[in-house]
Amino acid sequence: MTRARATSQAVSWPVNVETTAAADIEATDTRKTYTNVGSALDTTFSLPVAAAGLEFRFVRVATQWIRLLPDGTEIVGGGTAGQYLEMQTDGSVVHLKAFTTGIWSMMSATGTIAYG
Repeated sequence: MTRARATSQAVSWPVNVETTAAADIEATDTRKTYTNVGSALDTTFSLPVAAAGLEFRFVRVATQWIRLLPDGTEIVGGGTAGQYLEMQTDGSVVHLKAFTTGIWSMMSATGTIAYG
């Protein structure tokens, strides 16, 4: 009897994007990590339409809130249709991934988050 053996591959997140203002994220930006380094104001990231395979990470570095705004009536994490996810504490990290159209699944989150 031959057993299948699980293998793991290192996941590469090659690009960190530092943003100090509102930003529209494109589907072609998948697998990038976004931060608010140097921001003096709250930062809103507008997510692209959730499509299977897209994923993004967000890290709050500056003492300003980060808001993740879904496209239209899409869902982010445990929120309801159209609600943004807000990262409220320094050091917060959120990893979002779309497995299906219209829904951003929260793969992991640290820090205080809220929906609005």
